[in-house]
Amino acid sequence: MNADRFIIHLLAAVPELAPVAREHIADNDDVLSHVLMGDVTRWVTDASNSTARPRFFAAVEHGLASGSEDVAELLNVSFLENLDVTAGVPALHDQYGPLLAAEWKRRG
Repeated sequence: MNADRFIIHLLAAVPELAPVAREHIADNDDVLSHVLMGDVTRWVTDASNSTARPRFFAAVEHGLASGSEDVAELLNVSFLENLDVTAGVPALHDQYGPLLAAEWKRRG
């Protein structure tokens, strides 16, 4: 699975992300996966989206399980890095699956 397929999988698994994706496409005239993941990070950290988070993190685990360096880079650079600067992040660590937790630890 490459990054583009991962985005498609993520949006299918978490339909609540559709408004985020629509706004992103309207602003950029295309899907810029790294930019979109920044928008997704803000969505994930919003408390009102907590009921969809388990599906989000399951989709992330599925993406990481594919073994694609493309997906791992997308999640490291444009999701986990954005979490570093987002308030309330420690509360999300307990929701990480084992592969995302390993990526987080690997970041140092």
